[in-house]
Amino acid sequence: GMSSRSYQPVGGPRRQLQPSPRPQGPPPSLGQQPMPLPMPSGPDPVLSRRLDMLEQRLNSTEQSNRTLLDEIIRVQQDNKISVKKNEIGLGEERENRSRLDTAFRQTQNKIYEFDDRIRRSEEG
Repeated sequence: GMSSRSYQPVGGPRRQLQPSPRPQGPPPSLGQQPMPLPMPSGPDPVLSRRLDMLEQRLNSTEQSNRTLLDEIIRVQQDNKISVKKNEIGLGEERENRSRLDTAFRQTQNKIYEFDDRIRRSEEG
């Protein structure tokens, strides 16, 4: 599921652009006023629409990435739990095998011992 973490968009929170400070230097003389930049006639609707579409795609991609990241974290946690369970299971299997080996050797020794007794009683 989704966690309650808050995510920041790529590049951190949005910041308002601040005008860059003007370079310090001698003020322009009265006869040399800087040429004003041509002002745009208004927002370009095609450009504005493309920008909106790009923002929507970016937001959609960020949401997908968040969902995938949450899923990756969940799968990693599930894998850690599975590995731990397997390690515990292997440890139990080793202990059981060791007990069986010991019981088998003890049984084998008893059989040899009985064989030896039977042979001696038949000879004697």
